[in-house]
Amino acid sequence: MPDLQLAGCRPEPLAHYLKALGILRLVSEQADPEARGWWADDVFWLRTKLIREELATFFLEKYEPTPIVGPWGARSGFFPGSSESAARQALAEIQKSKKDRLRSFREVIEAVQNLLDRLRVKEKPETDQEKLRLMRACRAYLPDNVILFLDAAFVLTEEGKSYPPILGTGGNEGSGSYMSGYSQQVVTIIIKGEGENALQTALWGMPLPEATSRQTPGHFAPSAVGGANASTGFAGPVVTNPWDYLLLMEGVMVWSTAAARRLGTQTSSRLASPFTVLPSGAGYASATLSDSVKPAQAKREPFEVWLPLWKSPSKFEEIKALFSEGRVEIGKRQARNGVDFARAVASLGVARGIVQFSRHSFLMRNGQNFFAAPLGRWNVTQQPEIDLLKEIDVWFDCFRRVALGDRVPARMGQALRGIERAIMEYCQTGDAPRTGNILIALGEAEATLAQSPLQFRKKHFLKPIPLLSPKWLEAANDGSVEFRLAASLASVGLRENMEPVQVGAAWAGWLDADTHPRVVWGHGSLTDNLTAVLSRRCMDAQREQRKGLPLAGRYPTSLNDIHEFVVGNVDERRLEGLLRGLTLINWHLVQESAQRMDDHESPFPALYALLKLTHLSNPFRGISISYMPAILARAAAGEASEASRQAIRRLRGCGFIPAVKVISEPANVTRRIAGAVLFHISKQQEVSLAEGILSPKKLEHQVTV
Repeated sequence: MPDLQLAGCRPEPLAHYLKALGILRLVSEQADPEARGWWADDVFWLRTKLIREELATFFLEKYEPTPIVGPWGARSGFFPGSSESAARQALAEIQKSKKDRLRSFREVIEAVQNLLDRLRVKEKPETDQEKLRLMRACRAYLPDNVILFLDAAFVLTEEGKSYPPILGTGGNEGSGSYMSGYSQQVVTIIIKGEGENALQTALWGMPLPEATSRQTPGHFAPSAVGGANASTGFAGPVVTNPWDYLLLMEGVMVWSTAAARRLGTQTSSRLASPFTVLPSGAGYASATLSDSVKPAQAKREPFEVWLPLWKSPSKFEEIKALFSEGRVEIGKRQARNGVDFARAVASLGVARGIVQFSRHSFLMRNGQNFFAAPLGRWNVTQQPEIDLLKEIDVWFDCFRRVALGDRVPARMGQALRGIERAIMEYCQTGDAPRTGNILIALGEAEATLAQSPLQFRKKHFLKPIPLLSPKWLEAANDGSVEFRLAASLASVGLRENMEPVQVGAAWAGWLDADTHPRVVWGHGSLTDNLTAVLSRRCMDAQREQRKGLPLAGRYPTSLNDIHEFVVGNVDERRLEGLLRGLTLINWHLVQESAQRMDDHESPFPALYALLKLTHLSNPFRGISISYMPAILARAAAGEASEASRQAIRRLRGCGFIPAVKVISEPANVTRRIAGAVLFHISKQQEVSLAEGILSPKKLEHQVTV
């Protein structure tokens, strides 16, 4: 069996993908039951007993078009009126034809006419009730060979009817009719015998003259609709290949749908269409939040369709079974939107054999017209850490619902878009930096919530982000200085100083007041915020008469990393973003890190050693070094000399003899050193600092006055 490369069938646009399905279906059902199809080299391949010339002959001389009719919609051809004239004339031509290839089509047209007479329907249905009555009658009484199209056009549910997005609103797209366009192409190609060049172009991608018509392609091929900027001039004409139109409509038959209850919940039945989900405005360059919601002027809901691409030669029955299943799952629930679908692809929650998905979203563009816009390819590769997102599913569903609602702050929508974008990027690459980006986006979302009134949060049941498992810590560790510093700070438990959140051993909740004295993190620089937190914690400890300062952490960082921070060799924006995200981790479950520190620590400023030794969480060598507010206050003000003088005095008072007298540092460096005191270091590093500041041999590089 020869392998035929159908260069005219590609994953994009949607018209060409459906055309490939249509070709496989028709060849399998009408010419070669053993035919197989697959995707390779970005085109569709067909393995069949038909050679190249025989395949073209089959379509030109033997192919029997599937009957497609829709008396419930506009321009169906079954009713009087000027708008029905083109479709009415096409149906009349089919009825007059004596071609045996159109026999089943003629029988269906006659059956529809008899049904309309029986129901005494003389005019096009106008109300929803009239349309629903006619749809039910068509589903019950029309011949079986038209049921394929009916299933692709609409679904009857307990509530009435639903329309799969693949065929617009029941076979109509705006004022156009796919049924009318199809019947007109049947007349042109089958009855009049035109379009041989168009078939060569449709199958093999050969550019030939007279291979296009003025048939509007609807949403299937955005580049073929014409209009402004559609050609080399200011505007272009409609350029649809008639065989493309005919074969894509044949491919639509594969897109059978069914009514299914959502996940066993108590909600009413809704449409379940193969590989179809609600849209997510993320994961492509032109994404906007408005792409996630129904436009005010739209007559139907927007959707996304993810087209499966498989590499193994498969029979049509196998592909039909794939689409009839059409399920993509996250754990035990079905994917609901584009972000869910990307997560399912990353977790292999899809049928085996699919290597890629071509993502398309039905977006309203060019007035009120919907177009199936291609949004990129998604490889089916497993990203194990994607399952960590299950920890926030309940919270995220609530947040997404509120953020996409009316009369909510715009910053909530921006936060939602940030989370979705980070998740989509991770699903494509699955590396640690992008896991970190998800944490950053989550931290920004909680900051956005914290800025909203407490009454708003309670009204919409918006809780803080639940405590994340320690697995996030390992998954997001990209080996960068910024990550290690952020983890060191987060392990100290900074969440309560950044947002009005109370954190327990296994829960997090909003504080009753919108503001709290412990929330000192503001819009200033990272250094200012670090010194503010350090000062607040020390003051609280002094007021509450604690024995030690509440500065102990569970993730020590190296003195090398702290040195990089002091000299300004870190990306502070990313560091702060990671800090917000890492504070969401349940640090009660994190064991003290035993990570190996650098063998050769960078020379550290003597001022840092003095400040750190006077701000320890536990006694040093059995001696408690009591807190002295003036030390930090002077350092935060950039006064290195006075801060060092006060620190030396405090250490001497506790029995330690520093090897320096007064230290001089630039004001900006002094402030950064003060902020760096908040970083958690290990006991061994505390000893190293003490040995350095107390041993004259290790202080030759320090400036003393």
